Amino acid sequence: MMLKSKSVRHPWVIWALATLLLVLSQFSSDIYLPSMPGMSEALGVSKGWIQFASIISMVSFGSSLLVWGPLSDYYGRRPVALWGLGIFVVGSFFCAIAQDIQMIWLGRALQGAGIGCCGAISPTIPKDIFSGPTLLKAFAAISMVLGVVPILAQVLGGYFQAEMGWRVNFIFLFGAALVIGLSIWIWLPETNPYCREEPIHLKRLMSDYVSILIDRPFIGYVTCMTLVYAGEVAYGIVTPFVLQGEIGLTPIENGWLSLFTGGGLLLGAFFSAQCSRWLNVNQLIQVGFAFLLLSAVGMLVVSWSNWLHTWGVVGPMVLFMMGAGFVYPNCIAGIMSRFEQKAGIAGALMSGLQMAGAGLLNSVVAHWGMSSIGPLAQFLFILVLVSIGVQIFWIERPNHKSSVN
Repeated sequence: MMLKSKSVRHPWVIWALATLLLVLSQFSSDIYLPSMPGMSEALGVSKGWIQFASIISMVSFGSSLLVWGPLSDYYGRRPVALWGLGIFVVGSFFCAIAQDIQMIWLGRALQGAGIGCCGAISPTIPKDIFSGPTLLKAFAAISMVLGVVPILAQVLGGYFQAEMGWRVNFIFLFGAALVIGLSIWIWLPETNPYCREEPIHLKRLMSDYVSILIDRPFIGYVTCMTLVYAGEVAYGIVTPFVLQGEIGLTPIENGWLSLFTGGGLLLGAFFSAQCSRWLNVNQLIQVGFAFLLLSAVGMLVVSWSNWLHTWGVVGPMVLFMMGAGFVYPNCIAGIMSRFEQKAGIAGALMSGLQMAGAGLLNSVVAHWGMSSIGPLAQFLFILVLVSIGVQIFWIERPNHKSSVN
């Protein structure tokens, strides 16, 4: 195992704490998905307004990263995690007591802004303590963990909705954030070796942002991640209305179906880690795109055949998530390998652009109240085609050599 600092005694414990932050972030976006039809009915609003709450959270998350990233570079990863979790706790409280959709929007905005600290520091903490092949394994392991999280989140959310109602989802997030914050307070040391070396200068910060944003591979990798994640989010906010409203599943059954889509991500990440012995980052991304294209075509065929069946909806998405399991960790590794002292800013821009970009793309879904399989299939197909084009014509240009093998 290659460690970047001998002072880190238990690097995989630190990795586990960083991963817990990402787990909470994933729970905050997934646990209430089976409750969306119920929330729409309870609050007396359209499905589009409920979907819009997810978009608000994503845009808030992405925007906050531009603040959390630089702060984590100067003040350190640990204080940023604690402050972010504190804001998230307040947002969860507002959602739990909300009596109208406006309070939900406010709570989701605060949740997104607070949990944005995870997007800034979770990718950079492994970079602080690992290097070389171990860093790739750490990112792949994170993706494998996150493959299980949507399963747990949506299954739990389905039971909460069926047995106690949608508010319990936000009460659970409130408590989980407090427990993780306490764990961070007790066990997470500061991992940023460049912490407080020099003060934050706005002019220099803007220069750092620009230097990263004009990096061609960075833009290519982020665009691919954004388009794939936009497809994943679209599936998550559309299918509860299809599965429960059109097919007739219960919230619990809806939640259990995440076992298959989450399992697809887990399998993709596992095979990506195994194949990293023989294939480089860009080749692994290409394998992922093959799965994504097969998935999109399969869902189009299902929509054209009018075969509205549970497995006609879920089956193609399993392949999509397997492709995502290849794309995500290798895009992250490709980005983080290009930056050392600017890891916090690079991580912030990466996650911020991915979340905000996916949120803006899915604003189309929320605006039109998309709730059927046909438009979803077309949306996914377009996203995949554009992703492949970016990989071919932007990242894999003849004079570009990846820095990660």
